[in-house]
Amino acid sequence: MRCHHWTVAGTLYAASGGGSVVSGATVRLIGSDEQIVDVATGPDGSFSSLEAVASPALALVSRCPETRIFDVTSGTCNRCHDGSMPLWLP
Repeated sequence: MRCHHWTVAGTLYAASGGGSVVSGATVRLIGSDEQIVDVATGPDGSFSSLEAVASPALALVSRCPETRIFDVTSGTCNRCHDGSMPLWLP
């Protein structure tokens, strides 16, 4: 996967349709090669990494007491920017 100059980047939202962001959460990405990359969301809900993550991947998103699992089928920037693959955590 690759997004802009990062290998992984995104924003964690509080609802599937977007809206407010979630800060202080952990995003664990598990690539198809079983490589694990852990990142945290910042104050603006964003996260990024320069570590490689093989696509497709799983994203385990958590902030106590909630955890959600997402299939990340593509690292293409537009999959997230067009809203078709949002990461969210209530």
